[in-house]
Amino acid sequence: MLTIPEEGNVIWRGDRSLLILGDAREILPLIPSESVDAIITDPPYGIGYASYDSEESAEVFFELEEEFFRVLKPHSWFVFWWSQKNLPEAFRFKNFEYCWMMITAYQRANSRCPLGWKAYQPILIFRKGSPKVLAKRQDTIPGIELPSFNIKVKQRDFKPTYVQATLLAMFGQNGVVLDPFAGFGSLLVANAATGVSRLVVGIEKDEERAREAARLLSC
Repeated sequence: MLTIPEEGNVIWRGDRSLLILGDAREILPLIPSESVDAIITDPPYGIGYASYDSEESAEVFFELEEEFFRVLKPHSWFVFWWSQKNLPEAFRFKNFEYCWMMITAYQRANSRCPLGWKAYQPILIFRKGSPKVLAKRQDTIPGIELPSFNIKVKQRDFKPTYVQATLLAMFGQNGVVLDPFAGFGSLLVANAATGVSRLVVGIEKDEERAREAARLLSC
């Protein structure tokens, strides 16, 4: 089991989940090197979607590259949701090798785009070393919830639990997965519902979002 000195405030602890209220810049240096099987996260994109999605917040994601690389095992996955609007920025990473892109396809459009309406979101797959895909799937995933998750979450950036569970199965099955930008905790919720990964560690610095994630995990 991964042990993390609790410099942050642990606000949820389950059999397969740990949610820390704290800044990833302060928590990541406390995580042992090469102790994480995969990073799966939904970071700020820097497109001004909300107060937490500023260019400055997005820059933190790239500033943490060395820490991401350090905590990951020699052959491991680095997977993150991203925005079409700011796609070129995602390729600033130097230590990781780009592998592929997956698409989350929604049943209906949820926002405007230059062509009309946007009904999908990319998920970028990078790697450290030569990891294996643990459960092969199509590279387009329907943006739906797990059948066991029947809670209506109004926050638009709560990612679909079915998609999150699929990512866990493909890249973090039976391992330790880190989500340094946990938000409302969709990755932790998906793992709590399915038990795909041995442990998902989420870090979220916004207290309101972290508290809501803890509430969803307790439902």
